Amino acid sequence: MPRLLFLSFEHRPGRMWCERCRDKPATVQVAGIENGRRVLRNLCPACAQKPGNAAHAGMPSSTARLRRDLPAEIAIPDPVVVSDLAEALRVKPFRIISKLIPHKVFVTADRSIDFATASLVCASFGVQVRRLG
Repeated sequence: MPRLLFLSFEHRPGRMWCERCRDKPATVQVAGIENGRRVLRNLCPACAQKPGNAAHAGMPSSTARLRRDLPAEIAIPDPVVVSDLAEALRVKPFRIISKLIPHKVFVTADRSIDFATASLVCASFGVQVRRLG
């Protein structure tokens, strides 16, 4: 017998209510895995912090996965291609590009960046960088 994902509750027009306590407005949407399927739950901030909801039981956060997979130190050449830097950091190129956009550096995956810019990106990931030859 499949487990029921969401219980029905009284609909109050105009806003969504927390699926756990049902008396506070839901302002947090939490993703998780339940019965092998990805589910989204609408919770109030207090219920979203409690252990046992979808955020704690389901998937680890993407930043936790990312930090676990990063190398401690990398060596790169002076002009480095963004896709090569992403490969060295073991991340997708869009993560590198998204770190560069706030610094007004607009590049694509096949463009080169200088060593100073690359070291700035590596520092934002918490990775030590050294220059190759």
